[in-house]
Amino acid sequence: MARHRLIACEVFHREFCAAIARTPNTVDVTFVPQGLHDKRAASMAESLQKHIDAVDESGYDALLLGYGLCNNGIVGLRTGRTPLIVPRAHDCITMFLGSKERYAKIFRDNPGSYYLTSGWIERARRSIETLPTRVKGAEASDTTYRKYVERFGEENAQYLMEMLGHWKDKYERMVFIDLGLGDVELLRAHTRREAERRALSFEELPGDLSLFQGLLDGPAWPKDRYLVVPPGYAIQPSYDDGVVSAERMGAALEGKRQQ
Repeated sequence: MARHRLIACEVFHREFCAAIARTPNTVDVTFVPQGLHDKRAASMAESLQKHIDAVDESGYDALLLGYGLCNNGIVGLRTGRTPLIVPRAHDCITMFLGSKERYAKIFRDNPGSYYLTSGWIERARRSIETLPTRVKGAEASDTTYRKYVERFGEENAQYLMEMLGHWKDKYERMVFIDLGLGDVELLRAHTRREAERRALSFEELPGDLSLFQGLLDGPAWPKDRYLVVPPGYAIQPSYDDGVVSAERMGAALEGKRQQ
């Protein structure tokens, strides 16, 4: 049985608590407020690094990071003496859907989607309340948005669309991801009301807790689903299907990267 320390975004509160109850390992957890995403990438990384540095690593076999790449907000994170484990995910939606491959397929079929889960409804309400209504004639910007996601990831694409004035154009449907946690009927009804209020179609998808559970159940972390960042290495974007990579600190010029 391993002992892990988990640092995670609070939008994953129910999911990680459910996974902690099932894992054979001992997991201590710190949940970080969702508002950290509102900061610039460098500020987000700086705040998360403070949480990592505050951990007494001698008491743990691994530090687990409950974040996706999240607009490069985890770039540069590192530990002192224990491995740091991070899911291979562009953003939180990948986590809720169970894999980067499933998310990519769903996005290709329906790019103009806004996703809600218990965490987003309960702990990130401001993001929902400020969501504008979609306007007509969005075909061109939907194509642009799809290209941005394929190249830069979901959260970076959202930022670029906003900066280019297409924020109101890109949503066609609001999707409730059912992970079987909390008052599902109430959460579903809330999502349906939000969709109707903004003239979006409502759909529902089954969620998948496997990325949450697998992160806690290590030390067997499949390389195609998780990145193991050894001491002396830092998280970097990989700009490929792997999403993230581990780069040796102080050796970037030597081009020595472990993926």
